Amino acid sequence: MLAAGCAVGVACTFSSPVGGVLFSIEVTSVYFAIRNYWRGFFAATWSATVFRLLQVPIETEVTLTAFSQTAFPTNAFLPEELPFFAFIGFFCGVLSAFFIFLHRHLMLFLRQNKYAKTIFQQL
Repeated sequence: MLAAGCAVGVACTFSSPVGGVLFSIEVTSVYFAIRNYWRGFFAATWSATVFRLLQVPIETEVTLTAFSQTAFPTNAFLPEELPFFAFIGFFCGVLSAFFIFLHRHLMLFLRQNKYAKTIFQQL
């Protein structure tokens, strides 16, 4: 219930149901059951929809307003920048795969080496 409430609150505040669900997963729990993804998304989507419907198009003091309404720019990037973005994504992916490879082999070495086990168990 806490995760769904958090998702609903973020979805209404920022008009972003998916962002609300992701935020609630990140903040409220260590283990998040998969069945709760759809429940939280359903609650966040309906809350954002109802919030949008309750906003009166006429400017009055009783109208509901979002604190931080999201508005995406239409020209966020130039088409010439796309190859550079793809290169950055590829480079970061290769670096992260190399990091995971090194970390795995380091952990396997530390588990198999008796001397390393005794040193790190004493710390």
